[in-house]
Amino acid sequence: MLDEVCRVIYEKDGQQGVLDFINRYFMKDVDWAFCRPCEVDSPMQFDSCLVCGSFFGAEDSDANL
Repeated sequence: MLDEVCRVIYEKDGQQGVLDFINRYFMKDVDWAFCRPCEVDSPMQFDSCLVCGSFFGAEDSDANL
């Protein structure tokens, strides 16, 4: 459900809109990781980026950057 809300926010306000929303309401409830497509640390849930929907696999960990 959160991913659907973030998708709507992304369509309306872009990447920064999603980041602002998560920071304001869910910062303590989600993990963050570097998202290659977004080119920034992004909120994630269930191993996918809440901004662009990309999957975070083992190859995306900071250790492999």
